[in-house]
Amino acid sequence: MMGKRIEIFVASFVILLFVGLIPVMADDLGSNISTKDVERVADADYQLHLDEAIFDETVGVGEQQEFGEGEAGVTQEVDGAVEGGASHGDAVADDGASHGDATMDDGSSYEDRTVEGWLVDEVAGKSKYDLYSQVDVDVDEAFMGTFQDFGLGASLLAPLGEDQAILSGADDNNARVSITNVFHNGIDFGGNNYRDLYISTNGYITFGHGNSGYSPLGITQYTRGPIIAAQFDDLDPWKGGTIYYDQNIAENYVVVTFENVRPFRNPIDGSDDSENTYQIVLRRIGEAGSKDFQIELRYHQLQWARSGNNSAWPTAGWSTGSLFQVSYAELFHSGQPTFRQIVTGSNIGEPGVYRWDVTSGLVQAPPTVNDTAVPSAITFNSALSGGNVSSDGALDVTSRGLAYGTSPFPTIDNRTVISGSGIGSFTATMTDLSPSTTYYVRAFATNALGTSYGPQRSFTTASLMEQTILFEALAPRTYGDDIFDLVATASSDLAVTFASSNPHVATVVGNTVTIVGAGSTTITASQLGNSYYSPAPSVSQVLTIHKKDLTIAANGVTKRYGDLHTFDGYEFRTEGLINDDSVGFVNFHSNGAAASAMVGDYDILISEAAGTGLENYAITYENGTLNVTKRELLVIANDAVKTVGSSDPVFTVRYVGLIASDTPSVIEGTLALVREEGESVGTYMITPSGITAANYIIQFETGTFTIRRRSSSSTGSSGSGGSGSGGSGNASGTLEPGAGFLPGVPGAALDPTTSDAVLFKSEISIVVNDKEQNAGTSTLIEVDGEKLVEIRTDSAVISRIIDEVSSSEKEATKGLQENKIVVPVAGTDAKHVKSILTGDIVKKMEQNEFSLVIDTGEVAYILPARDIAIEEIASLLQVGADSLAEIDIEVDIVKVDGENAQEIAAQAMAKNYEVLVPPVEFQVVAKAMTPSGESKVAISTFNRYVSRVVAIPAEVDRNKITTGIVYNPFDGTFAHIPTEVFVEDGKWYAKLNSLTNSSYSVIWNPITVASVENHWSQNAVNDMASRLIINNPDAFRPDASITRGDFAEYITKALGIYRTNVSKAYFTDVDLAHAYGDAITVAVDYGLIQGYPDGTFRPDETITREEAMTLYARAMDRAGLEEVDRSRIENYVDKDQIATWAYESVKKTVGAGVFQGKTLERLDPKDTFTYAEAAQAIRNLLIQARLIS
Repeated sequence: MMGKRIEIFVASFVILLFVGLIPVMADDLGSNISTKDVERVADADYQLHLDEAIFDETVGVGEQQEFGEGEAGVTQEVDGAVEGGASHGDAVADDGASHGDATMDDGSSYEDRTVEGWLVDEVAGKSKYDLYSQVDVDVDEAFMGTFQDFGLGASLLAPLGEDQAILSGADDNNARVSITNVFHNGIDFGGNNYRDLYISTNGYITFGHGNSGYSPLGITQYTRGPIIAAQFDDLDPWKGGTIYYDQNIAENYVVVTFENVRPFRNPIDGSDDSENTYQIVLRRIGEAGSKDFQIELRYHQLQWARSGNNSAWPTAGWSTGSLFQVSYAELFHSGQPTFRQIVTGSNIGEPGVYRWDVTSGLVQAPPTVNDTAVPSAITFNSALSGGNVSSDGALDVTSRGLAYGTSPFPTIDNRTVISGSGIGSFTATMTDLSPSTTYYVRAFATNALGTSYGPQRSFTTASLMEQTILFEALAPRTYGDDIFDLVATASSDLAVTFASSNPHVATVVGNTVTIVGAGSTTITASQLGNSYYSPAPSVSQVLTIHKKDLTIAANGVTKRYGDLHTFDGYEFRTEGLINDDSVGFVNFHSNGAAASAMVGDYDILISEAAGTGLENYAITYENGTLNVTKRELLVIANDAVKTVGSSDPVFTVRYVGLIASDTPSVIEGTLALVREEGESVGTYMITPSGITAANYIIQFETGTFTIRRRSSSSTGSSGSGGSGSGGSGNASGTLEPGAGFLPGVPGAALDPTTSDAVLFKSEISIVVNDKEQNAGTSTLIEVDGEKLVEIRTDSAVISRIIDEVSSSEKEATKGLQENKIVVPVAGTDAKHVKSILTGDIVKKMEQNEFSLVIDTGEVAYILPARDIAIEEIASLLQVGADSLAEIDIEVDIVKVDGENAQEIAAQAMAKNYEVLVPPVEFQVVAKAMTPSGESKVAISTFNRYVSRVVAIPAEVDRNKITTGIVYNPFDGTFAHIPTEVFVEDGKWYAKLNSLTNSSYSVIWNPITVASVENHWSQNAVNDMASRLIINNPDAFRPDASITRGDFAEYITKALGIYRTNVSKAYFTDVDLAHAYGDAITVAVDYGLIQGYPDGTFRPDETITREEAMTLYARAMDRAGLEEVDRSRIENYVDKDQIATWAYESVKKTVGAGVFQGKTLERLDPKDTFTYAEAAQAIRNLLIQARLIS
């Protein structure tokens, strides 16, 4: 590095200070200036009063500009010369021309000079200015402010009194001392080896040569070899102070101490008795014999900085001192009026201590930053500054820039902006600042040894302009009104944004309002500001949406007297509905609905309506009319018989059509029975007439009167005819068997064991592996007015059939055909079908892998015998394994009707589900007689999926079949049941696969999830949402990480085992009322998921992909799904990243096609599992297990 140090000053004027005078020199100001007075207003502050706008645009007429220490825009005098190109007197100063008659190029000082006035001639286009001073001030005070004692900084290394005192009472002298006690082989410095050093009385040490006399060149201009200076100035030991020297062999250092030294002439910036104390230390690096060392400057106090005879401010630091190739480090404040502040600085973070390593003769140190530019281009959120890195410390400067913050002396631990690397000047912009805030900034530079900082600057960001919003009150609207635009303006003319506090009432997009529902919402107008304006105070107005008028009118209803009218909730019409709002169900009441209501008109009253969106309407109910019409009453003359020649019997009638609560007493008038005349053998017509009834339309039917011949054995007594007296209600008849039954015996009046009416009884045929056999009885019973078909199989026959099938077809059907016993129950309108098998037959079916199929034609229940677990059931019933025949296994299929069916329909409609198949309940109950009476066990859960096949009505579009569902009566919700849809013989069926028994139906529920439009998971997510697996699809986030709670809900709903009102307090962080309580309980009960050893479940934590695959593997076991390709995992290059505990599960799910990688080659097992991935994997599982289509 070349030895010349170049300082560049960018300034608009020059202030030259002399003892007794402060002349001010302006450079290139661009306008004439009136008189400028420098007025002393305090010990440390000086202000320049301006009569006109000068210097730059930041100072206006009559304003004041402070000039303190290091102020930008002030060019200070350097070595007695004047920079800037302005002239002194009549001579041009570029060439070091004279000031008056004195020559300045030799560096001489302006001692004792005064100037009464100073005229600056126009030079190179510069204007003339008359600048003078009227104040006699001290030079250093003008730059430094009030005198400060910059001590004490560092502690002295060596205790004074033990060191060797040298050079006392000598001026401009030096002493040569050896350093080999510490440095046995000397030191390498600046390309040479030195075994001793020279201590100068002028605050420095040199190597190779000593110096006599003083020259104010400073360390950067020194060329006689290496130099280390603590204060390169004209010191005078004659005036006081002592210089010490010591070699500390134990601690491996050499120290030179300058204690209480004073200047040759009274100091410019201190009192006459000011004293300075500091040390120069050479510390060995490494073992004895090492030539590497450490330079250390330690400052204890600096009470003065510049000798009165010195034309330049002192310098400090080190230099290798070569004329052509030099390395040096000059301390910040060197050559400046602020020199005494060196005692508070440091390049290692310890005030008053500076340190450099010299290795193989080369000096390494933190960089030197000798300037921080005054911030400029200041806005409300940014400012420009910079700095200068004057030395790299013999190491590369890896970064440089600005450290800034709202507290003084910011470091790189605060906010920074980087501006490249290396030495030299740089600029950088600080951004993201806060308006009207004071910031502090320092330039910094970093190399391998540390970070150095330049001087601190401060600045205050600009304020933003204020703005207001004009937003007038909003007129009320009505639900159903069209969209409309909001109008609001900001005083800044910036765009205003709007927000609605209640999106259920109205939403705002841009400035367009869409009415969503009735109620009120607060519309807030906002303007967030920009680079010139602060955010405006928001303005809010209330928007009221009135309810829309809606009329719900009951339809007219006509019924016959005696009929009970049940309102189905849909006998109404509406006027005023809009959008997709609907009235799903209406509660009606009418006195005419009862069977006993007399003929006439009755009001139909509406008490309540249910539906979607009805809260947005002002509803008016209009009553309807229920018209009760007369019922048909048939009056039939009973047949009668007599023997010719005898008297006519009493003729009677029977009434067909009287309701149960009526008797013939309701008949008005006199009954007339007239027969055709004649007494000969033959038949005659009996005609009834003459009666009426208020609630009946009477129709008469004739009877037959037969006159027979008298028999030869007749005693002549008259025969009796007729079937009873008038008033008998019904004639007896013959019950015909329903289709599908074998010929049987009708009309056994009562079951003697139950008192239930037995309507029909016959033998039944069953089908065993496609072979029909007679094996039991079917009984049609009426219980409480409802029909029940009870099928009891013959255990001996079934046992024999199983043996025959097992022996003859065992090998032929092995692996090809499932063994089934099918019990067909066709051609009956019975509500309830019950099939009964004994426990021993169930056990035999289990041993031979048989399934029981109850087939009503519209519904089939497929129950593998092994899933009944008859031995476990026997244990619960306390029946021995050798007495299984004492157990009855009852399999029930029950059509859900009445209030239960209405409740299910209403709840489905409220959720916009379309029920395609009437609900059906399935039950399996085991019963046995014990000494304490009948015991029974309900079999409601299974270890494997049990199928129910439901026929889809012909009028239903098969594309509308979404899924099977189970109804949860506790809260009126529905849950998904895995469902396959298939066609057989041209008819469509839904196969519901479930691990439980309950009430089931089939629905259509198409859902489109907006957040997955054009997303890779679109099909899977829409399918899972339609199947009720994904709850709240409007909030679905496909790429977010799924939580443990949501996963438990997804997997239990997907497998069809989710139920409500089952929550148990298994975990400390999941109470009974927790949103995921039911799902977590079910998942734990089925062994799908577990908690943590600390008793928590952590429902809100995410799961990794390998954790998810472990859970899916357990679900595969439940679904009976096996892997088909065990080698598929070999396709993934990151399989070695799978945890040992998860490997087999990952292999299993990948091999089954349930789980796929992020790419064709990567599984990413440690990555988190997303909602979209969960939906896709669940769908894959259900399809691969053939649980859904």
